[in-house]
Amino acid sequence: TPTPTPTTATTSSMTPADWSQVPAAAVPGATSAAEKNPPSPRKLARRNSTSTLYVVNTLHNPDFHEILHSVATAIRLHVVNGHASHAFVASDIFSETKYPLTPIVDRHNVPSVSKVHRFIHRIFKSEDLSAECSILALAYVERIVALKGVVVHASNWRRILLMAIVLASKVWEELAVWNSDFLALFPCMTGKDMCELEMHFLRLLQFNVNVASPLFAKYYYELRALAVPLPKLTRALNVQDRWRLDAMNIAMLEKADGPVPNGQGPPRPNRPRTKSCELEYVR
Repeated sequence: TPTPTPTTATTSSMTPADWSQVPAAAVPGATSAAEKNPPSPRKLARRNSTSTLYVVNTLHNPDFHEILHSVATAIRLHVVNGHASHAFVASDIFSETKYPLTPIVDRHNVPSVSKVHRFIHRIFKSEDLSAECSILALAYVERIVALKGVVVHASNWRRILLMAIVLASKVWEELAVWNSDFLALFPCMTGKDMCELEMHFLRLLQFNVNVASPLFAKYYYELRALAVPLPKLTRALNVQDRWRLDAMNIAMLEKADGPVPNGQGPPRPNRPRTKSCELEYVR
Protein backbone atom coordinates (compact mmCIF):
# COMPACT_ATOMS: atom_id res chain seq x y z
CA THR A 1 0.00 0.00 0.00
CA PRO A 2 1.58 3.36 -0.96
CA THR A 3 2.32 5.73 1.89
CA PRO A 4 0.12 8.85 1.72
CA THR A 5 1.89 12.15 1.21
CA PRO A 6 1.33 14.54 4.16
CA THR A 7 -0.78 17.55 3.24
CA THR A 8 -0.69 21.08 4.59
CA ALA A 9 -3.71 20.40 6.80
CA THR A 10 -2.16 17.46 8.54
CA THR A 11 1.46 18.62 8.82
CA SER A 12 0.62 21.26 11.38
CA SER A 13 -0.58 18.64 13.89
CA MET A 14 2.23 16.08 13.26
CA THR A 15 4.79 15.42 15.96
CA PRO A 16 8.54 14.71 15.37
CA ALA A 17 7.85 11.02 15.94
CA ASP A 18 5.27 11.09 13.14
CA TRP A 19 7.71 12.83 10.78
CA SER A 20 10.31 10.08 11.34
CA GLN A 21 7.87 7.54 9.88
CA VAL A 22 7.30 9.49 6.66
CA PRO A 23 9.69 8.43 3.82
CA ALA A 24 12.06 11.12 2.52
CA ALA A 25 10.69 10.75 -1.00
CA ALA A 26 7.23 11.86 0.22
CA VAL A 27 8.51 15.11 1.71
CA PRO A 28 8.75 17.95 -0.83
CA GLY A 29 12.34 19.18 -1.32
CA ALA A 30 13.86 16.35 0.70
CA THR A 31 16.87 14.33 -0.57
CA SER A 32 17.02 10.61 -0.05
CA ALA A 33 20.10 8.75 1.16
CA ALA A 34 20.55 7.13 -2.28
CA GLU A 35 20.62 10.59 -3.89
CA LYS A 36 23.11 11.87 -1.32
CA ASN A 37 25.45 8.89 -1.76
CA PRO A 38 24.99 7.53 -5.30
CA PRO A 39 26.60 4.13 -5.91
CA SER A 40 30.03 4.43 -7.47
CA PRO A 41 30.53 2.74 -10.85
CA ARG A 42 31.94 -0.74 -10.57
CA LYS A 43 35.62 -0.93 -11.40
CA LEU A 44 36.72 -4.13 -13.07
CA ALA A 45 40.14 -5.25 -11.96
CA ARG A 46 42.52 -6.34 -14.66
CA ARG A 47 43.33 -9.98 -14.20
CA ASN A 48 45.61 -12.38 -15.95
CA SER A 49 45.35 -16.12 -16.19
CA THR A 50 48.34 -18.38 -15.78
CA SER A 51 47.86 -19.76 -19.28
CA THR A 52 48.50 -16.40 -20.99
CA LEU A 53 51.63 -16.35 -23.15
CA TYR A 54 53.39 -13.07 -23.83
CA VAL A 55 55.10 -13.43 -27.20
CA VAL A 56 57.50 -10.56 -27.82
CA ASN A 57 59.40 -11.79 -30.86
CA THR A 58 57.25 -12.77 -33.83
CA LEU A 59 57.13 -12.12 -37.53
CA HIS A 60 54.64 -9.29 -36.96
CA ASN A 61 56.49 -7.94 -33.92
CA PRO A 62 60.21 -8.70 -34.23
CA ASP A 63 62.61 -8.03 -31.40
CA PHE A 64 64.39 -4.75 -32.12
CA HIS A 65 67.79 -5.46 -30.61
CA GLU A 66 67.99 -9.05 -31.81
CA ILE A 67 67.12 -8.21 -35.41
CA LEU A 68 69.55 -5.29 -35.55
CA HIS A 69 72.36 -7.45 -34.19
CA SER A 70 71.58 -10.16 -36.73
CA VAL A 71 71.55 -7.65 -39.59
CA ALA A 72 74.92 -6.33 -38.40
CA THR A 73 76.27 -9.88 -38.46
CA ALA A 74 74.97 -10.42 -42.00
CA ILE A 75 76.50 -7.15 -43.23
CA ARG A 76 79.85 -8.07 -41.74
CA LEU A 77 79.71 -11.42 -43.56
CA HIS A 78 79.23 -9.53 -46.82
CA VAL A 79 82.26 -7.37 -46.02
CA VAL A 80 84.34 -10.47 -45.29
CA ASN A 81 83.29 -11.99 -48.60
CA GLY A 82 84.08 -8.71 -50.35
CA HIS A 83 87.63 -8.69 -48.98
CA ALA A 84 88.07 -12.29 -50.09
CA SER A 85 86.90 -11.43 -53.61
CA HIS A 86 89.64 -10.57 -56.09
CA ALA A 87 87.26 -8.86 -58.49
CA PHE A 88 86.63 -5.84 -56.26
CA VAL A 89 86.39 -2.57 -58.17
CA ALA A 90 85.79 0.49 -56.04
CA SER A 91 82.80 2.60 -57.08
CA ASP A 92 83.33 6.31 -56.61
CA ILE A 93 79.83 7.05 -55.43
CA PHE A 94 79.91 4.37 -52.72
CA SER A 95 83.54 4.77 -51.70
CA GLU A 96 84.28 6.76 -48.57
CA THR A 97 87.70 7.57 -49.96
CA LYS A 98 86.02 10.28 -52.05
CA TYR A 99 82.77 10.79 -50.13
CA PRO A 100 83.40 10.10 -46.43
CA LEU A 101 80.52 10.09 -43.98
CA THR A 102 82.64 11.03 -40.99
CA PRO A 103 86.08 12.63 -40.62
CA ILE A 104 87.61 9.32 -39.44
CA VAL A 105 87.12 6.33 -41.75
CA ASP A 106 88.68 2.87 -41.62
CA ARG A 107 88.84 1.87 -45.28
CA HIS A 108 91.07 -1.18 -44.98
CA ASN A 109 90.04 -3.39 -42.06
CA VAL A 110 86.93 -5.55 -41.79
CA PRO A 111 84.62 -4.00 -39.19
CA SER A 112 83.53 -5.97 -36.17
CA VAL A 113 79.92 -6.92 -35.55
CA SER A 114 79.72 -4.43 -32.68
CA LYS A 115 80.96 -1.62 -34.94
CA VAL A 116 78.35 -2.37 -37.60
CA HIS A 117 75.70 -2.69 -34.90
CA ARG A 118 76.60 0.70 -33.42
CA PHE A 119 76.32 2.28 -36.87
CA ILE A 120 72.86 0.78 -37.46
CA HIS A 121 71.62 1.35 -33.92
CA ARG A 122 72.57 5.03 -34.00
CA ILE A 123 70.54 5.63 -37.15
CA PHE A 124 67.52 3.65 -35.97
CA LYS A 125 67.40 5.25 -32.55
CA SER A 126 67.90 8.76 -33.88
CA GLU A 127 65.20 8.46 -36.56
CA ASP A 128 62.90 6.17 -34.51
CA LEU A 129 62.77 3.43 -37.13
CA SER A 130 61.25 -0.01 -36.61
CA ALA A 131 63.02 -3.35 -36.78
CA GLU A 132 61.28 -4.21 -40.03
CA CYS A 133 63.25 -1.47 -41.80
CA SER A 134 66.50 -3.28 -41.05
CA ILE A 135 65.13 -6.44 -42.70
CA LEU A 136 64.19 -4.47 -45.81
CA ALA A 137 67.59 -2.76 -45.82
CA LEU A 138 69.39 -6.12 -45.77
CA ALA A 139 67.16 -7.34 -48.61
CA TYR A 140 68.10 -4.28 -50.67
CA VAL A 141 71.82 -4.76 -50.04
CA GLU A 142 71.70 -8.38 -51.08
CA ARG A 143 69.56 -7.50 -54.09
CA ILE A 144 72.16 -5.11 -55.57
CA VAL A 145 74.87 -7.67 -54.80
CA ALA A 146 72.94 -10.32 -56.74
CA LEU A 147 71.73 -8.13 -59.62
CA LYS A 148 74.72 -5.86 -60.29
CA GLY A 149 77.57 -7.67 -58.59
CA VAL A 150 78.26 -4.87 -56.11
CA VAL A 151 81.04 -5.90 -53.74
CA VAL A 152 80.62 -4.77 -50.14
CA HIS A 153 83.99 -3.62 -48.80
CA ALA A 154 85.39 -1.86 -45.75
CA SER A 155 85.56 1.34 -47.80
CA ASN A 156 81.92 1.37 -48.95
CA TRP A 157 79.74 -0.67 -46.58
CA ARG A 158 78.57 2.34 -44.58
CA ARG A 159 77.33 4.32 -47.58
CA ILE A 160 75.65 1.25 -49.06
CA LEU A 161 73.95 0.38 -45.79
CA LEU A 162 72.93 3.99 -45.13
CA MET A 163 71.15 4.31 -48.46
CA ALA A 164 69.48 0.93 -47.98
CA ILE A 165 68.12 2.15 -44.63
CA VAL A 166 66.93 5.42 -46.18
CA LEU A 167 64.97 3.60 -48.87
CA ALA A 168 63.61 1.06 -46.40
CA SER A 169 62.30 3.83 -44.14
CA LYS A 170 60.51 5.46 -47.08
CA VAL A 171 58.93 2.16 -48.09
CA TRP A 172 57.95 0.83 -44.67
CA GLU A 173 57.25 3.79 -42.41
CA GLU A 174 53.96 5.65 -42.73
CA LEU A 175 55.71 8.92 -41.92
CA ALA A 176 58.86 8.64 -43.99
CA VAL A 177 62.05 10.24 -42.81
CA TRP A 178 63.40 13.05 -44.97
CA ASN A 179 66.91 12.94 -46.41
CA SER A 180 67.80 16.03 -44.43
CA ASP A 181 67.10 14.14 -41.19
CA PHE A 182 69.94 11.73 -41.98
CA LEU A 183 72.31 14.56 -42.85
CA ALA A 184 72.26 15.67 -39.21
CA LEU A 185 73.95 12.38 -38.28
CA PHE A 186 76.69 12.68 -40.91
CA PRO A 187 78.05 16.22 -41.13
CA CYS A 188 80.47 15.36 -43.94
CA MET A 189 77.59 14.44 -46.26
CA THR A 190 75.75 16.99 -48.38
CA GLY A 191 72.19 17.01 -49.66
CA LYS A 192 73.36 16.75 -53.26
CA ASP A 193 75.49 13.72 -52.41
CA MET A 194 72.53 12.08 -50.69
CA CYS A 195 70.21 12.59 -53.68
CA GLU A 196 72.77 11.29 -56.17
CA LEU A 197 73.48 8.27 -53.99
CA GLU A 198 69.77 7.53 -53.69
CA MET A 199 69.23 7.73 -57.44
CA HIS A 200 72.23 5.47 -58.13
CA PHE A 201 70.99 2.94 -55.57
CA LEU A 202 67.52 2.91 -57.16
CA ARG A 203 69.04 2.26 -60.58
CA LEU A 204 70.96 -0.69 -59.15
CA LEU A 205 67.69 -2.00 -57.72
CA GLN A 206 66.06 -1.43 -61.10
CA PHE A 207 63.56 0.72 -59.17
CA ASN A 208 62.17 -2.41 -57.53
CA VAL A 209 61.82 -1.71 -53.82
CA ASN A 210 59.08 -4.27 -53.25
CA VAL A 211 59.79 -7.18 -50.89
CA ALA A 212 57.16 -9.90 -51.05
CA SER A 213 55.73 -11.36 -47.86
CA PRO A 214 57.32 -14.82 -48.33
CA LEU A 215 60.72 -13.22 -48.92
CA PHE A 216 60.31 -11.00 -45.86
CA ALA A 217 59.43 -14.03 -43.74
CA LYS A 218 62.42 -15.89 -45.14
CA TYR A 219 64.76 -13.07 -44.11
CA TYR A 220 63.17 -12.85 -40.67
CA TYR A 221 63.58 -16.53 -39.83
CA GLU A 222 67.11 -16.63 -41.21
CA LEU A 223 68.02 -13.66 -39.03
CA ARG A 224 66.43 -15.36 -36.04
CA ALA A 225 68.53 -18.45 -36.69
CA LEU A 226 71.60 -16.24 -37.03
CA ALA A 227 70.90 -14.53 -33.71
CA VAL A 228 70.09 -17.61 -31.62
CA PRO A 229 72.38 -20.50 -32.54
CA LEU A 230 71.47 -23.95 -31.32
CA PRO A 231 73.28 -24.95 -28.13
CA LYS A 232 76.12 -27.39 -28.58
CA LEU A 233 77.12 -29.93 -25.96
CA THR A 234 80.86 -30.23 -26.24
CA ARG A 235 81.37 -32.85 -23.52
CA ALA A 236 79.61 -34.81 -20.81
CA LEU A 237 79.17 -33.35 -17.32
CA ASN A 238 81.43 -34.57 -14.54
CA VAL A 239 81.12 -34.27 -10.76
CA GLN A 240 82.72 -30.82 -10.60
CA ASP A 241 80.37 -29.55 -13.29
CA ARG A 242 77.43 -30.91 -11.34
CA TRP A 243 78.56 -29.01 -8.23
CA ARG A 244 78.93 -25.82 -10.23
CA LEU A 245 75.46 -26.24 -11.71
CA ASP A 246 74.06 -26.72 -8.21
CA ALA A 247 75.72 -23.49 -7.10
CA MET A 248 74.35 -21.67 -10.14
CA ASN A 249 70.88 -23.06 -9.45
CA ILE A 250 70.97 -21.88 -5.83
CA ALA A 251 72.13 -18.44 -6.92
CA MET A 252 69.29 -18.19 -9.43
CA LEU A 253 66.74 -19.22 -6.78
CA GLU A 254 68.06 -16.65 -4.30
CA LYS A 255 67.89 -13.98 -6.97
CA ALA A 256 64.29 -14.91 -7.76
CA ASP A 257 62.97 -15.56 -4.23
CA GLY A 258 65.34 -13.45 -2.14
CA PRO A 259 67.68 -14.63 0.63
CA VAL A 260 66.21 -15.96 3.87
CA PRO A 261 67.76 -14.07 6.85
CA ASN A 262 69.32 -16.27 9.55
CA GLY A 263 67.61 -19.39 8.23
CA GLN A 264 64.15 -18.04 9.09
CA GLY A 265 61.05 -18.18 7.02
CA PRO A 266 59.36 -21.05 5.19
CA PRO A 267 61.51 -23.67 3.53
CA ARG A 268 62.49 -22.95 -0.05
CA PRO A 269 60.51 -24.97 -2.60
CA ASN A 270 62.31 -27.95 -4.02
CA ARG A 271 62.55 -26.86 -7.63
CA PRO A 272 64.18 -29.20 -10.12
CA ARG A 273 67.15 -27.96 -12.09
CA THR A 274 66.18 -26.86 -15.54
CA LYS A 275 67.89 -28.16 -18.64
CA SER A 276 68.38 -24.61 -19.90
CA CYS A 277 70.71 -23.93 -16.99
CA GLU A 278 72.86 -26.90 -17.88
CA LEU A 279 72.94 -25.96 -21.54
CA GLU A 280 73.86 -22.38 -20.72
CA TYR A 281 76.88 -23.56 -18.74
CA VAL A 282 78.33 -25.93 -21.29
CA ARG A 283 77.74 -23.75 -24.37
